[in-house]
Amino acid sequence: MKRTVAVLLSILLLSCFLPTVIASSASSDFTVEGGVLVSYSGGDTSVSIPDTVYSIASSAFMGNTDITSVTIPSSVVSIGDRAFYGCSSLSSVSGGTNVSYIGAAVFEGTPYLTDSTTKYITLGNTVVWYNGTSTSVTLADKYVCVAPYAFAYSALKSFSGPSLRTVGEGAFYGCDALTSVTLPSSLSYVGAYAFFGTPYLDSLGDFAVVGDGIMVAYQGDDTTVSVPASVRQIAPRAFAENTTVTAVTLPSATFSVGSQAFLNCTALRELNLSNGLVSIGREAFACCTALSQLITPDSLSNIGVGAFLSCTGLGSVSLSGNSLTIGNAAFSGCTALEVAMFSNTVFIIGASAFDGDENLRAISVCPSVGMIASNAFLGCQPLTAVVDEGSYAQSSLYGTATLRTARGDADEDGTVSIFDVTRIQRYVAEMSSLTPIQLALADTDMDALVSILDATRIQRQLAQLG
Repeated sequence: MKRTVAVLLSILLLSCFLPTVIASSASSDFTVEGGVLVSYSGGDTSVSIPDTVYSIASSAFMGNTDITSVTIPSSVVSIGDRAFYGCSSLSSVSGGTNVSYIGAAVFEGTPYLTDSTTKYITLGNTVVWYNGTSTSVTLADKYVCVAPYAFAYSALKSFSGPSLRTVGEGAFYGCDALTSVTLPSSLSYVGAYAFFGTPYLDSLGDFAVVGDGIMVAYQGDDTTVSVPASVRQIAPRAFAENTTVTAVTLPSATFSVGSQAFLNCTALRELNLSNGLVSIGREAFACCTALSQLITPDSLSNIGVGAFLSCTGLGSVSLSGNSLTIGNAAFSGCTALEVAMFSNTVFIIGASAFDGDENLRAISVCPSVGMIASNAFLGCQPLTAVVDEGSYAQSSLYGTATLRTARGDADEDGTVSIFDVTRIQRYVAEMSSLTPIQLALADTDMDALVSILDATRIQRQLAQLG
């Protein structure tokens, strides 16, 4: 009971919410969209999930006190956070032979979990819960996933999972005797705080790296950090709450920064993202209040929901990528932000992406942008947008911003001339400054940066060479 209570408290503090899905009904009782079971509205005590479902969404059955048993078909491969949370009558779960991912607190508060006397509670290829007292555990090859908090606060001293691909959030949280862990190179995901409070984590040194180059924690005390070249992923919350680090450089091998990886790193001023980075997770850099500038690499495809939420010191962003999607509320609450530059590789700007950025005065939006949410720039007034004639951005931002189409007019005199070339050259040489609107106008090559290349482009245009 003590272990169950401790795990529940940890989950309540650390687990994160998945977005709600609005779907159409597959039957009168099950609401399904695209194979995802979103909710159940029936009153049966024994429920068989349709075999057209491949995923059970977060909170799908949460709080249902009628269900006593559920049968999960072989078509289901994943179960989201809190899917059966608080189903206080649920004592039997059968099937699920192909389940290979289970989220946090899926069966928390159910007799299925609390009343079990078996050593392992498993579902398909996933270890859901460990009830044993052994200090050494080696999983069978069939198991590819350890669910969140499955072994938390247990008496384990050694663990081996030879075929694991996923270790969930807090999986070994508080295992204060755990010194030996054997994981395969095929391990591709480790959740937040998976090994928190274990001697094993302490033994991994400043850069705690496991599996296929997954950095699960930074345990050093340097202010300037260069992540090792072998690191391919920064795990969720790996640097979270660190108030010492002021500068971070990621290597080209790093393709993913996990959810809340740098949350509340309030001293972080400098961030160097190398080409090779593909995804920045949800709230990855939220509340990094000292961060003043952001330049993203050409390889980036996704900036997650709230990725830079409330970065109140952020003054400018230059967003480039590879068909880049900017998630909902990605830069919301960045109250010092004055200019946002979008390269010709940005595709989607999500809902509330810059909501509440009251000092945002200028944006440069290229023709590549195919979707801008109607409230993407809510509260950004007055706002000037540099767009191209006939582009989607021009029509989408009409009425939201003052539209300017003269790219290259860096001195804002209404024409593009040699004086604009000089103005840009002086800016690049750090001999003069440009206002936010002038910066947006000066980006003639639409790479989200103002450089000597922009001046050269204007010169060629004036000479009718390009």
